[in-house]
Amino acid sequence: MNITLHVGQVFQGIMAYWNKIEESVSYTLTLYASDNNNECEIATILLDRNTRYYTFQGLSSKYSYSLKVEAEGRDGKIIAQSDREKCYPGDVVNIAAKGGIRVYQY
Repeated sequence: MNITLHVGQVFQGIMAYWNKIEESVSYTLTLYASDNNNECEIATILLDRNTRYYTFQGLSSKYSYSLKVEAEGRDGKIIAQSDREKCYPGDVVNIAAKGGIRVYQY
């Protein structure tokens, strides 16, 4: 089973969101950073089954980033996962301000 992962850059960060997997008990979101020579995992975030979004902030524009999300079932096994999605410093979402509330359009 696949998870559809959406990513975009927001305010010097990356926002990610994904579709719900009914059988999941948690999601694990992993952030990777790379330059021309190396790639490394820089963050792993464990989220409960009802949270399907996350924003990483304060990221350097010197690196490119990619994300992957996995859903874990009741038995502790991975039951679904996304492909790794890349997000470069130039990937900016469209932002419109309405009455002090920022609306993100993907």
